[in-house]
Amino acid sequence: MALCANPWKWPSLVSPFRNPSSPKYRPRANKGDKAPTQPWESKTAAVVRAADGSDPLEYWTKPEKVDDHAAAVKNAGSTPESSGVPTMRMKLTMKHPLNKQTYTVLLDSGTTTSLVAKEVVSWYKPKGEGMTYRDVNGAAHHTTGSIQLPFVLPEFSVHRECTQTCEIAGDLVYPIILGNDFLQMQGMELDYKRKEIRWDGLTAKMCVTPEPPLRVAFAVQDNNERVMKVLDVTGKEIDLEKLVPKDHLEPEQRQRLLGILKSFKISEVHGIGRLKRAPYVLPVKPGSRPYVQRPYPIPLIHREAVFREVERLVQLGVIEVDKDSPWAAPCFVIAKKDGSVRFLTDFRGLNRCLERRYYPLNGTQSLVRELPKPAFISALDLTMGYYSRELAEESRPYTAIVLPWGKYRYRRLPMGISSAPDEFQAVMQQVLGDLLFARVYLDDVLVLSNSFEEHLVHLEEVLRRLQDASLVLNARKCKFCMTEVEYLGFHLSTDGKKPIQKKIDAIVHLGRPRNIRDLRRFVGMINYYKDTWQGRSETLAPLTALTSVKRPFQWTEREQNAFDAAKRMITKDVMLAYPDFDATFDLYTDASEQQLGGVIMQLGRPLAFWSRKCTGSQRQYTMNKKELLSVLEMLREFRSILWGRRIRVFTDHKNSVQATFNNPQMLRWRLEIEEYGPEMIYIKGHDNVVADALSRLPLQGDEAAASVATNARNPVWPLSLVEIAEAQQQSGLHEGPQVARRAIGSTKVLVSKANGRILLPPALINKVLHTYHEWLVHPGERTMLESVKAALTWPGMTESVRQWVRNCEQCARSKSRAGKFGKLPTKTVEVRPWRKSPSILWALWKVDSGEL
Repeated sequence: MALCANPWKWPSLVSPFRNPSSPKYRPRANKGDKAPTQPWESKTAAVVRAADGSDPLEYWTKPEKVDDHAAAVKNAGSTPESSGVPTMRMKLTMKHPLNKQTYTVLLDSGTTTSLVAKEVVSWYKPKGEGMTYRDVNGAAHHTTGSIQLPFVLPEFSVHRECTQTCEIAGDLVYPIILGNDFLQMQGMELDYKRKEIRWDGLTAKMCVTPEPPLRVAFAVQDNNERVMKVLDVTGKEIDLEKLVPKDHLEPEQRQRLLGILKSFKISEVHGIGRLKRAPYVLPVKPGSRPYVQRPYPIPLIHREAVFREVERLVQLGVIEVDKDSPWAAPCFVIAKKDGSVRFLTDFRGLNRCLERRYYPLNGTQSLVRELPKPAFISALDLTMGYYSRELAEESRPYTAIVLPWGKYRYRRLPMGISSAPDEFQAVMQQVLGDLLFARVYLDDVLVLSNSFEEHLVHLEEVLRRLQDASLVLNARKCKFCMTEVEYLGFHLSTDGKKPIQKKIDAIVHLGRPRNIRDLRRFVGMINYYKDTWQGRSETLAPLTALTSVKRPFQWTEREQNAFDAAKRMITKDVMLAYPDFDATFDLYTDASEQQLGGVIMQLGRPLAFWSRKCTGSQRQYTMNKKELLSVLEMLREFRSILWGRRIRVFTDHKNSVQATFNNPQMLRWRLEIEEYGPEMIYIKGHDNVVADALSRLPLQGDEAAASVATNARNPVWPLSLVEIAEAQQQSGLHEGPQVARRAIGSTKVLVSKANGRILLPPALINKVLHTYHEWLVHPGERTMLESVKAALTWPGMTESVRQWVRNCEQCARSKSRAGKFGKLPTKTVEVRPWRKSPSILWALWKVDSGEL
């Protein structure tokens, strides 16, 4: 039997399928009173294996057998005569003295910049620093430089020579990709109707290739594999040496780690685990009626992958063919984290019939907040974690699913069930919950240690427990003994934690919200990283107000400005430190008319920023009441890391330090604050530690300067020492009798000999004044001047600060300026007594005449 490239054309399997692309296709109506019929029990795997004796999964996961791009490299110049999809590939002959070979080139109008594989120009030293480009999936790739390529396109003319600047890249499907820059410069016309490429009167035919069962014409090989790959958990053994990091481990350390991984046979264990627990029984409400829905249409580009995935899950024992279940839930397609295609089931109908048994699932923000500073980190990922939990026989009919070609039911705990996260988290807590060095969030496990020796002990204990519970690791996705990993949307390193850059890029690239749902999605994604950015609440205030259902969705210039400001805010590179639970936590709080805010710091580094807007009634509070409320709210928000620790609260509002209050509500707040046992410290404006911590540049002798000043951009301070040094040089400042050059970290800047403050050049004065005035929540002249003088100086600084505060439009509009009483008039001296006497008028009493 000959194996066809498209199973829709398999002679023995034509009738069971209904092709949605066919004009004859009509979805079967299903009102919910009966389940869809099951016309065929799939035996595709047996058919494929009988055809050529090969493993069907292995056949479908080999890119060279289904990808015309990969085949084009090997079969340059071949043009199949079958009908299919036209592609713009042709021969290209190099005309460089060191390389005159012929390659297959792709003319890609969707690529802005031309690319060449580094193997083609390995003899060439790249020029420039390279660039970053993104593929169709959004993944970032980097080039090593550029090169001028001389070549001819013999399918047009062997005499017409071209020269094109190409970026040198790796992992290209084609040796050379000529992008839109080349097509526009040469004036090439692409005629898809006639399948021709025209170039100044010359014509070449487009290459027509048979359409493979699953193909997307990506230019980067990595993404081609991401779409086509079906994860094979029964595949070949993994090379463990590739999982052992080499950059920061010594050879002896690598061997010890490798020995532990081999002892647990991580590379040899495949398939999915089977938890040593009693089968899980779904908590279905008594009297629930079966829910039935017709299948969702599956895109043709994913149909083959879903079909193969279903067959794979049948072989793994995750699902089985269903015959008589009265339930039926539809499925839809998504892309997994590793890029492979899989399907999920819409269990919303079933979830309405379940009694959810809640188990405490820690929020991701709390998990990340409480992480201690590690020296080594291991991130472990379980293979199909939910599927390791067996489903009871009596619960399987409830999980029946329907696809365009048949009906199945789950044998393992499926994703999409409302009680699945609670059940799986409960099991994982039973396995690893008592280990203080392990963090568990569903199937993601994090192991943190303070030394390599300690980390090996911790890692071995975690692996042993997982093995005893019959849980299997997905070794390809695990990271062992690393100094930086990605976990729950954050990039964790030994220096600190910050949002993953690609997550931030995805938010920045979002378009303007068109409705409340889009806006809530945008605000929610930013609030996921709410500890990261200062002033988040104030920035998002116009957007959060628009999410209310009580007001119509009207996008004005005010909302657009807030939308743009939010994007600018999240692009700031902020690195948060890990909490040191043996050190003192310093809290700096403040309040304004519209919001409450603060920051937690240790050793001069921020642990978390916090802010929220005031409610309608809170806006009417007096300022001393708001200041005390900001302290209380911040302690409540970070209770998990502050309770029972040494805490110092710094405030520039003296009333907040008092132990007693006449206001009963403030007294209750003060008593609740006392439960945390903080040391309340009052600071004056010129000694304001908030300004010192958030706004002051580190000076020589500062213990935090070594770690902060060496960064190209301080995560808190908007300027860097490098920028100040460059601006000083451009403005013509130089050393003299009053000015000296001082090294702060690795940067040398000019400072005043009189007081050691950094001499600020004129070009940066407005930027600094704006920053101080905004971050200090629009202070008065004296407070702002004393704060700026703590680190900086320039001629006329006092007048600059005074004019900036007086010209602030927001201060003039918001601050009340109650005028004082005028001076008393001068008194004239009298020479005779009783010349003038004050007159006091009293109201007359009304009395009855009988009382007189």
